Amino acid sequence: MSCDEIPGLKLQDGATRIFLNTHGTDAEGVSEELIQLLRYFEQTTEENAAGSHSQKIENLQKRVEEIKKPANKKSRLN
Repeated sequence: MSCDEIPGLKLQDGATRIFLNTHGTDAEGVSEELIQLLRYFEQTTEENAAGSHSQKIENLQKRVEEIKKPANKKSRLN
C-alpha cells in the first residue's frame, strides 16, 4: 500500500488504517452512527451530540465538557 498524497511513501508496516473524510459525499455502506460522529467532529457541540441520538457520541461530548472545565485544567497541570 502506498500513500496517494506522498508518492513513494510505503505503508506496509502491518498496521490497519482507516481514513475518514468529514466532507465525504457517498454514504453508501457507512453506518448512520459513523455519519453522525463525523458531523460531530465537524462541529463539536452539545446540540450535535444530543441530535445524534447516539449514547457514545453523547458520552464523548460529556468528556469534552469535563476536559474544558477550568478546575480540571488546574488539576491536570499539577
